[in-house]
Amino acid sequence: MLNPVQASSRLLGGLPKGTTIISSMTYGSDLLVVVENLGNDEDNLDPFWKVDMATGSVSDFSPQEYDDPASIISGLGF
Repeated sequence: MLNPVQASSRLLGGLPKGTTIISSMTYGSDLLVVVENLGNDEDNLDPFWKVDMATGSVSDFSPQEYDDPASIISGLGF
């Protein structure tokens, strides 16, 4: 099981250099993250990522996938 710091490192290791995490929250066993990459506009098309802290699996996500998308958006600071 990864902790949030380890999960963040795993995520950033697979994204383009210069990507930064601008907000994050835990949701169950997932770390939900919003990223930004100022180096390339195309890299900003998928700002929402999640890391399953139980398995280490990394994938993109949409807040709409959850039962209460407003709580996800609010929890991420938007």
